[in-house]
Amino acid sequence: MDEDTLDLIAENFLVSRQLGGYATGGVTLYFTTAQSITVPAGSIFATAEGLEYSTISNYTTSSQSMALNRDKYPLFNTEEIPVRSRAAGDIYNVSSDKIVQNVT
Repeated sequence: MDEDTLDLIAENFLVSRQLGGYATGGVTLYFTTAQSITVPAGSIFATAEGLEYSTISNYTTSSQSMALNRDKYPLFNTEEIPVRSRAAGDIYNVSSDKIVQNVT
């Protein structure tokens, strides 16, 4: 039985499926040199499969601050930047290392 048929049967009992909500989490950016950067709210990052996440607020860091962050030596990194999926659904629940590209 397919998903649509199951939904129709459930409606006979006044039951409906609740879709997943928006996924939230954070991305960390890595650089070969410490630098000052600004990431505006609404910047889009994505997985290799095309699932998109946008930054929730503006993020700014100085090169001096970034110089202290070396989670993956020899690279420098930002602090975690809060993001939210651009659409709702369980498919957007991915580990942070799956968000690998900056779209805008």
